[in-house]
Amino acid sequence: MDSRSTIRGMYKSPTRCFHIGNADESSGRFSGTLYETLDTDGPQLSISGYFTFHDNLLCTKLWFQALGLNWNFTAYYVNKRPAFAMFYSENSNPINNENFEKPPLQMI
Repeated sequence: MDSRSTIRGMYKSPTRCFHIGNADESSGRFSGTLYETLDTDGPQLSISGYFTFHDNLLCTKLWFQALGLNWNFTAYYVNKRPAFAMFYSENSNPINNENFEKPPLQMI
């Protein structure tokens, strides 16, 4: 299974969620939607950003811009392989300083 299928999906924090709909490993780009609440019928923004595998650090970095902020996250490898159960926030602003988890039913 390639990264495009494993990184795609819905990720939820305690207050909002984002969806990665498309991901291209060769360019390191993705696109999707940031939902400003947990209600996916509520306010939403189209997002596009980047992701990079860091085998030496055993993590994947993901970042995008939305709501006038930079959003930066790290997903740590499991058994030395990319894993996307949780994106940990590297943001200091309270607006975007939340971790995002992929619900278990979407885990591949």
